[in-house]
Amino acid sequence: MKEFLNSKDMKQIFVYLKHREYIEAFKSMEPTVDSATLKIYKLFFIILNNEEMINLFDTSIDKFWKKMTGELVRKSFDGENLSKYIYKMLSEQLNFDAKNILRVNYIWKKYFENKYDIKDITRESPTTGIFLLIIKEYLAWCGIIESDNNNYFNMCIILKNDILNIDKKIVDIANFYNKINKI
Repeated sequence: MKEFLNSKDMKQIFVYLKHREYIEAFKSMEPTVDSATLKIYKLFFIILNNEEMINLFDTSIDKFWKKMTGELVRKSFDGENLSKYIYKMLSEQLNFDAKNILRVNYIWKKYFENKYDIKDITRESPTTGIFLLIIKEYLAWCGIIESDNNNYFNMCIILKNDILNIDKKIVDIANFYNKINKI
């Protein structure tokens, strides 16, 4: 976790978030981007494994926006500490569990891959562009997208966990099969 948050690219993202302009998008009562682009924020909460915010997004985009912006503005002291607050959120909630990574991989490939160009998003909303950068760093860190900064050590650990889980599932299936044959 610390390696991810202290990587060169993440440090640069936190420098950007120190600029007061990034909080301005969250001061609007209505979403500042269209509903398709708003899904980037949903994906952000998926990498945090924050089911409450994910469900709120699926239920009501307006309620999701109000809750998210209210927390970001309030807890960052009106944007004064947005960088520190996002760092705190990521350090406490970022989920590198294999199950969550597979979920993010599925969602990324189904809804986001090749659909969002960082330059276009940043032109529409610099704040949303920053959140997309955070997501892309997470995806690169996990090996979901190819990047010059892929951390192959982390990818090996993730794959090892997946293989261990496959072995466990095979054993569970074999046990279940044995129970059925005894009946």
